[in-house]
Amino acid sequence: MSPDIEKALEQIKPLFGRHDDPAGGELDPQAFLDMLADDITITFQGTNWPLGGSHIGKEAALHFFGAVKQLWENVEFHSANFATGDRHVMVEWFSHVTSWKEETIPNAGATVFEIRDGKIAVWREYTDTARQTEFLSGWRDKLGPEVGEKLPNWKAQDR
Repeated sequence: MSPDIEKALEQIKPLFGRHDDPAGGELDPQAFLDMLADDITITFQGTNWPLGGSHIGKEAALHFFGAVKQLWENVEFHSANFATGDRHVMVEWFSHVTSWKEETIPNAGATVFEIRDGKIAVWREYTDTARQTEFLSGWRDKLGPEVGEKLPNWKAQDR
């Protein structure tokens, strides 16, 4: 395993830990931002939910994570499996998420991180977007235009 991939794996693993455990501590926001390449691309499938589309650059990543923080009150990863390649870290994950509406559902997916110069350059997420669309219904009202207009799917119509 290359030193860049090894370093990235160690930085990525805490993202998939328990986020509701007060004893577990919080991820250092600056350290997290430092993990991201300036031109990072975060891509989620789906057109009818807030996270879908491509979020390009650190500023877009900040808007993306701001929306995540408003929409999910709690994310608890209960299992994660990691695999690495020459330039990639892949995570298969299982979680429970609680929305701002205090509803909780199980969730699962896979995330592929492409590493360039020791930083995350590409982040691709694969999850059940139809289920998330239903779970996060009302997201436009929750986020409002100040946050929502900065997301690729703000103008997409719910179908």
